[in-house]
Amino acid sequence: MSNVRKLLAVLLAAVLVLGLAACGGKQTSEPAPAPAQEPAKAEEPAKTEEPAQEGPAAEPVEVIVFAAASMTETLTKIADLYKSVAPEVKLTYNFDSSGTLKTQIQEGAACDLFISAGQKQMNQLDINASAEVNTDGLDFVDAG
Repeated sequence: MSNVRKLLAVLLAAVLVLGLAACGGKQTSEPAPAPAQEPAKAEEPAKTEEPAQEGPAAEPVEVIVFAAASMTETLTKIADLYKSVAPEVKLTYNFDSSGTLKTQIQEGAACDLFISAGQKQMNQLDINASAEVNTDGLDFVDAG
């Protein structure tokens, strides 16, 4: 498998995991109690179960992805593929240089996922990185 395909597979997996995490949520209502069942009569044939009905449509979710400009083609393809498995998730991209994206994040731009072309910019936003790299003590990485 070529490096580009491996990268595409890893990125697709990451986006899928992110989408699932973003779409997941706590159950807000108690499940309905099971209806009381009447005892079956001997002469009645066994009833077949009806197909399960689909639940309500998932709520729309937007995932804002800041990504290096070099990832434009790959991530656009991933977004197209992801629409078929999770149509309620909208991937919104901001493509630019990793340094510019890092600055935008620092200045408060909304961002759910940062895909940098360089590890340096990623580390500069992570409080767990060495102080030599994260010289400003930035803490923009959500450990969860």
